Amino acid sequence: MTKTTSHIEEILDIAGLSEVAYPRPDLAPHLDMWDITTPDEDTTIRILNDDGDVIVYLFTGGRAQIESGKMTFRHQMAAPTYVAMMLDQLVADYS
Repeated sequence: MTKTTSHIEEILDIAGLSEVAYPRPDLAPHLDMWDITTPDEDTTIRILNDDGDVIVYLFTGGRAQIESGKMTFRHQMAAPTYVAMMLDQLVADYS
């Protein structure tokens, strides 16, 4: 059986974040949702695919999960390379 790569997994692979991202089916089993938590566990970046729109949330405050930002990528802007560049920069800024 061959596993297909999801849109989010492709983005994470391009950004080089596949090893540190983890899926979150417990929060929304119907969505392709992944989290990246910084080493100090103060910041979480959540990326999900909602019917073709790629949505990225930035949570700060550790376990408090304060929403500090939200970006939605639609149409051509949801291309994996665009989103991967932005994810790479977010991880660099908050790590």
